Amino acid sequence: MVNHPPSSQANSPSHWLHKLGLVLIVRFLQPTRVEAEDRVDYRYEDYSEEASRMHIRTHSAFAEMTLTQWLSLKGDYVYDGISGATPTGAPPPPGSTQVPMAHLEDVRRAGYIEPSFKFGRHTITPQVAYSKEGDYKSLGLSLNYSLDLNQKNTTLLFGIGQNLDTVQPNFWSQSKRKNSTDVLVGVTQLLGPHTVLNVDLTIGTSSGYLADPYRIVQFDNPLDGFDQPLGYPVTTAEVRPTHKTKQVFFVSLTQYFDILNASAEGSYRFYHDSYGIFSDTLQLAWFQKLGSHFV
Repeated sequence: MVNHPPSSQANSPSHWLHKLGLVLIVRFLQPTRVEAEDRVDYRYEDYSEEASRMHIRTHSAFAEMTLTQWLSLKGDYVYDGISGATPTGAPPPPGSTQVPMAHLEDVRRAGYIEPSFKFGRHTITPQVAYSKEGDYKSLGLSLNYSLDLNQKNTTLLFGIGQNLDTVQPNFWSQSKRKNSTDVLVGVTQLLGPHTVLNVDLTIGTSSGYLADPYRIVQFDNPLDGFDQPLGYPVTTAEVRPTHKTKQVFFVSLTQYFDILNASAEGSYRFYHDSYGIFSDTLQLAWFQKLGSHFV
């Protein structure tokens, strides 16, 4: 379980930072060791919507190194910014078709550090992650355990992660808390010298402030305490349940092609939560090596 620094709420600025179009990875490789390769990756991502409604730029750096036969270390740092506008949820004013928009402008800094301890067939991997932006802070802790079987052709994975988040929009006097826990069980199976199958199941729960702090709801003709119409609209902040459970199933197949010096990865993700949301995601990715330092 990789407990990457999360980004605010689903409709917040940083949610868009994961929906990016242009990816550039520059890799500097040192001599490969038995279990892993020492490397530094740089990634630039740029996402833009029609009429500049949303524009996000992201810079990130990733480093991995093997310190001893039993200890390796990974780390990642992300710096991204967003500008644009998003609907508040209120209806258009009388005589107009344009819904009210909230201007967004924010910067997020996030990262994680992950040592990995290997003892024979057993690998223990703790991780600490942190993310901060103008209205959201997140501290993530996770612990993974993997067991190699069948001459390392089969690997079982067990993981648990805990996020401790703080939501602080500008118009609140007090911050609100959000906690989430995820448990993962998975298996990685080598189907051949160049074919890898991965299957994961994640079960999670969240509690605390789970609403979108920038969404509002307008009641056109609400009732007062005596069940009488007020005669004027009332606007209030969005309210969601303070508890949610989720289930995520993920499967991927990766195939490496010697003759092309490339690999293809196909994946499927199924998601369901107690809010009644069902989601299916299919993805196909092609990774092409150009020389020994560029993908």
